[in-house]
Amino acid sequence: RKKSKFIIGDSVAMGVGVDTDSTFSGRLQDYYGDSLNIVNVSLLGNNTNDYLNIANYFLIENKFNMEQLLIVFCINDIYPDRSNVLMMSGKSFFGPIVEFLKAHSHFYLWLKGKLFDRSKTYFEYDSELYRNDTLVKNVANNIFAIQHLCAIQNIKLNVVLLPYEYQLRYADKKELLFPQLKIKKFLAEKNIIVLDPAGYFTGKITSSKEAYLFADGIHFSETGHRLIAEFLLL
Repeated sequence: RKKSKFIIGDSVAMGVGVDTDSTFSGRLQDYYGDSLNIVNVSLLGNNTNDYLNIANYFLIENKFNMEQLLIVFCINDIYPDRSNVLMMSGKSFFGPIVEFLKAHSHFYLWLKGKLFDRSKTYFEYDSELYRNDTLVKNVANNIFAIQHLCAIQNIKLNVVLLPYEYQLRYADKKELLFPQLKIKKFLAEKNIIVLDPAGYFTGKITSSKEAYLFADGIHFSETGHRLIAEFLLL
């Protein structure tokens, strides 16, 4: 039976806004061809509570014959529930109007990108959550539980920590990597292998915004997905 590389993540790992073949998982599948299946079950709004539920469902019988499980972690995966994600995404009475403009008005997207530094806003809000050890421990405990499931099935586990655009924009300011460093510290207790591609982006793009969708400091562009795939293949 063909082995598989299994990917769990949220909308960032899912690759919203990018053609499937151009996402990092699509590029990995193209690289491995028929020798390995890339199974990406990432879904919009997931957090680590969901990751544990997904792992419990798929790892019990291991029908996909996994040899490796990748948890693709985005900073906002620390949210304890989806209501916080909806709050930060601006869902309100005007939600339907905003969604229409986002889908049909290039001017709206251009104006939003010019007038508001959404990347900075999202980063500053999300990074503050990492000062709450209870939330960080919840993330770590969920990943520890997944590690236990992987050990039973002899499946290799890696955690990929994806950066926000604002962090890459000021790559020289190492203090901005505080969220990733906090996660690494907790996961080191159980010797979980963490993959951090932030440094790999340096020197490979002229601007951090190249790696992300327009006016979006979280979701990666085709260029960003290509770089993530290259990093994972090192």
